[in-house]
Amino acid sequence: MKSKIYLPLFALICVLLFGSWSRITDTYCHTIHRALIDGEQVEYNATAGSIRIDDSEDRTAADIFYVAYQKNDLLSSQRPITFVFNGGPGSASVWLHMGSFAPVRVKFKNRKGDAPSSGFQYENNPYSWLGFTDLVFIDPVATGYSRAAEGSDPTQFYGYDQDIHAIAEFITRYLDQNQRGNSPLFIAGESYGAARAVGLTDYLQTRLQVKVSGITLISPALNYELLNFNPGNDRPYIAYLPTYTLTAQYHHMLNPVLEKSSPGALYDKAAYFAKHAFTHYLNQHATAMPALLVDSLHYYTGLSRKLIIQTKGRITDNLFISNVLSKNKLVTGCFDSRFTGKALKDHYVDPSETNIRRLFLSTFNKYIHDDLSYKTDKQYQATINPPWNYGSGMVNGFLNVSRILEKVIVNDPSLRVNIICGYYDLSTPMAATKEVIVRLGLNPALRRNIAVNEYQSGHMVYIGDGDAKFKTDAARFYKNALTVNSPPVFASAN
Repeated sequence: MKSKIYLPLFALICVLLFGSWSRITDTYCHTIHRALIDGEQVEYNATAGSIRIDDSEDRTAADIFYVAYQKNDLLSSQRPITFVFNGGPGSASVWLHMGSFAPVRVKFKNRKGDAPSSGFQYENNPYSWLGFTDLVFIDPVATGYSRAAEGSDPTQFYGYDQDIHAIAEFITRYLDQNQRGNSPLFIAGESYGAARAVGLTDYLQTRLQVKVSGITLISPALNYELLNFNPGNDRPYIAYLPTYTLTAQYHHMLNPVLEKSSPGALYDKAAYFAKHAFTHYLNQHATAMPALLVDSLHYYTGLSRKLIIQTKGRITDNLFISNVLSKNKLVTGCFDSRFTGKALKDHYVDPSETNIRRLFLSTFNKYIHDDLSYKTDKQYQATINPPWNYGSGMVNGFLNVSRILEKVIVNDPSLRVNIICGYYDLSTPMAATKEVIVRLGLNPALRRNIAVNEYQSGHMVYIGDGDAKFKTDAARFYKNALTVNSPPVFASAN
């Protein structure tokens, strides 16, 4: 069942009666649907539209596009509500929207998450989060259908602080317009969106006095010092090595002894080597590599000893991706290293991104127009590459929100944090995330507020075999966050 309600005429009447020109752009299309969620027939509202935000001088600044899903029941105004976005910076929310959270999702060819070659479709999502939270997917300014208003400079939103302020204004306006101020508030962000989620939580807590009940950080980019292979920075080599090991195992490039290990056990073994013997070597800044260390790196990565010696063991993600399967003239994915593609001479194309891009965009465009009845002449911008000012998020030359994460937990001891990591993520590897969590200056009681969940998937953990576990873990996390004085779910970060 689907019905449609269009509101531009209502907005025009409001203008005529009340003279509120700023609200005429807060337009949306409303439809009603039914879906089978958790074995129950659920009726829900879907809303696609935009909310206008203003700049610091109360001038029209931008129209932020969103898609919201609200379950219809007597207590809908008190249900949890989750604001969802991807990262980039410069990414729309289409990936989380059509891949995981929403009542519909793209249809993959198989359990691994391969896209069909043609005939892209979407289907009901058995792993939707709508069973335990209402959802609002946000496209930051200049992504998706969100645009700076006419005469407004879009670059004013291209920064860590500016972006947070804009999203915070959107959230508070959405809550006010939809009478959701009493709903438990949750935030979910992927990749750079996790850094945004942490900063946004701080801004909502301290500047706007808005309580956040929980945040979900999916494949988070929390400290760029652990992710950027800048000259003189050895920390990424340590953080990436366990994922190199799991990737090499997946593609059968390791010693038979390691091939027999479970991914979890192998990760622990490689992480121990990286933190101890490998870290000790890197800290020595030696001019030559000990033969035993060369053999160990070959053992854990499947890379040639020649390459290891040439690089003095400092294997960047690009070098690993290009060389671990070089005998087969293949490269692995970066977002998901389980995927492979042909090696090209002049440039690298991520096969895991190629796998999903056309599938997601094609199905989203059809879904938003046909099922949600949203019509526009704008082009949907899935990703852009804006010049970005990391502002107050910078620490020692790198974006680093670890201290802000620590702060928001200390400021509100009831806040729960759900951290999601994929084994085959070579964009924000699991060991980098765990290193941030281990180094947080929290007492043991507050440290238990953080749940760490691992998945045998990539950066987008909900693609492939991680989807069911992702939903189950999330439902448990929400139940925990909403239960007063309940013991939090916690998995120790190694």
